[in-house]
Amino acid sequence: MGTEDGRSGILMVRVAGPGRSRFRIDSGGTALGWAEPGGTTPVVLAPGTHRIRLRAARFVRTNAVDVNVPAGGRVRVELRNTYLIVLLLVPIAVAVFFGRTYGLGAMALFSATLHGVPGVTVRLRVVEP
Repeated sequence: MGTEDGRSGILMVRVAGPGRSRFRIDSGGTALGWAEPGGTTPVVLAPGTHRIRLRAARFVRTNAVDVNVPAGGRVRVELRNTYLIVLLLVPIAVAVFFGRTYGLGAMALFSATLHGVPGVTVRLRVVEP
């Protein structure tokens, strides 16, 4: 999308923590590269506002973040896991109060809902403009 010169900016994508899957960096449906877990990936972009999203699979994707990339500057974004253990307390509470059968069904429904909503299990945020 750009060349590394004074007129382009650099987007630094950091995937925090260890993990097994790498994330595709998308901007408006265009693949910009791949971000590895535990590292930072630089992507050269034309100056301006870009809508960035990271995707590991069809249903494992982050929220979309608008990033203003300055000419000759850098913007750092970071992907982090959300606190999924807190979200799993809902189906566990259903299992305790309504029995095991309802709890297993609630857990399956709840986990399917979580993976269908962008940014629930993994969240992208701007660290420094």
